[in-house]
Amino acid sequence: MNKQQSCTSLKSKSQQMQQQQQQQQQQPQQTRSHKRQRVDPRLAYYEAKAFEVTEDEYRTDQIFNLKAKELDSLPNAAMIDMQPEIEWYMRPFLLDFILDTHYTLRLSPSTLFLAVNLVDRYCSRRIVSKKHYQLVGCTALWIAAKFEDKKSHIPQLNDLIGICCDLYEDVMFVQMEGHILNTIEWQVSHASVESFLQLLLGSKCNPVLSSIAHYLAEVSMYHKDFFSFRPSVIANCCVALASHILSHSDSQQQPPVVASSYSGMHDFDTPPTTPPHSQQQQQHQLPQNISVLPFSSSPASPEFQCISLLQSHMANPTNSLQRKYMKSAYHQIPRIIAYYLALRSKMLAFMSSALPPSPLPSRSSSVVYESEESQNCDLVPPSSQNVAGGAVGYMTPPRTPSPEEQQQEQQEQQQQQEQKPDQEMYEAVPSPRTTNVGVSAAQMPMVHQPHPHHASYSASMMTVS
Repeated sequence: MNKQQSCTSLKSKSQQMQQQQQQQQQQPQQTRSHKRQRVDPRLAYYEAKAFEVTEDEYRTDQIFNLKAKELDSLPNAAMIDMQPEIEWYMRPFLLDFILDTHYTLRLSPSTLFLAVNLVDRYCSRRIVSKKHYQLVGCTALWIAAKFEDKKSHIPQLNDLIGICCDLYEDVMFVQMEGHILNTIEWQVSHASVESFLQLLLGSKCNPVLSSIAHYLAEVSMYHKDFFSFRPSVIANCCVALASHILSHSDSQQQPPVVASSYSGMHDFDTPPTTPPHSQQQQQHQLPQNISVLPFSSSPASPEFQCISLLQSHMANPTNSLQRKYMKSAYHQIPRIIAYYLALRSKMLAFMSSALPPSPLPSRSSSVVYESEESQNCDLVPPSSQNVAGGAVGYMTPPRTPSPEEQQQEQQEQQQQQEQKPDQEMYEAVPSPRTTNVGVSAAQMPMVHQPHPHHASYSASMMTVS
């Protein structure tokens, strides 16, 4: 009996242990992660300060290293043009799918840019059919998440199958993963635009400025025009344009509320004695704290061309991109862009209206009129484009004078005709005093001799008599 009791007690204890283990496994991961996050805020503050010091110290070296490697992993747009089934208009739809999946899985920003780069590199080296285009994009996102994100954030095969609506099996994802890695020769790392943005913006940047820069960077992913620019140039132009937009928008005067940098500070009664930058200081950290690489402002420079392309494409985002950045977590960036574009259009309209008007045509200017029979009186500008007095004139378009101006012009012509002397009463007679030998008749000066019926002629005759 004792043996039976001992056996039953051991079985009961083993069953209790198994039940406890099952309960621990069934506990949600959030409670366990919440316990792990209970860290002293002082240690988090000191760690952040040490990170800022090392970041400022090695920023230039990291940028130099990335710029030396950015050309090794760029796709070729000319090779993508040679795809028999894939067209460029299909690419934005695939990127919208990758963007929505990336946002749903809460992956890091660097994962998104690496996934798009893997898709473009694979399509520039292999022929991809239309039915496998989505499989390539989803597998590229899976590879990028393994390379950039934490292990807990990596999606499983069942998640990928559900995202693709059961179009592909799990074996197809595994085969495509190996095919992509063999095609790119296992060179997964890429100096993306996100890596340059992290170095240029830093950890102390205004969150609104960071959101605008990331929005512009994601806009550049969708268009073929940006394939000719380096990632460092695109990132530099995004930061420069974002700072310009923020300085001309009302978000600078009323910045959004910035959350505290202490996670879990409310769990402790004693906050750190030397807190980091307050909310007011973080709100007023404007673009002067960022570091922008120097570039030329000439129209022929790639930076100038890239900024002009960003300004032309940032007003027309896709539905997925606009839906993502209209959330409060991203400070509703499309509204800030719309405000900036409206303000810019008003400034351009004001500048065009502030130009000096065209001067009215004057008779002293060298303007050739057409015959008086034409009613339109078109003005033909002179070749020199100079107005009387030596000043440069403006091109005057042809116009039709009003009836009042026509009557006034006729009256002026009549008055001038009445004031003219009767030239027909004068005859040009050569004077004997001025005739010289060897001078032709055309070169001889003309002397006006009064007519016999004129009053001056009769007076001269009376004095002679």
